[in-house]
Amino acid sequence: MGLGPGGWASGFFFLGGDFLEAMLDEMPPDLWSRAEFQASEFAGRLLVPRKQLIDAITSIKPLICRALAASPDLEDQALNLAVARKIAIQFNVSGDVLIRRLTSEGLNCKELAQ
Repeated sequence: MGLGPGGWASGFFFLGGDFLEAMLDEMPPDLWSRAEFQASEFAGRLLVPRKQLIDAITSIKPLICRALAASPDLEDQALNLAVARKIAIQFNVSGDVLIRRLTSEGLNCKELAQ
């Protein structure tokens, strides 16, 4: 379990370090994975609003278009992952958080770049 910047612990940051420490010590592993998911979801929705996510993706439209020109058969999932990793630093979250946001918002980087 990593507590790196922008990772799943971002959601717990807002609850305070003591809370997180108590959770690590007392929560059963099966419940911990659910709490981890909820923390990532919370952080993603708070730190990556839909409009800013779309703006970040469209700001690298030329890069996306070059990638698609070089690999016309590039799968949506692979492109979304590459874009998520590229723009994650703008939001101080992990690429995984951005992938969750893309999925929950029903966004597709290939469609946004057209």
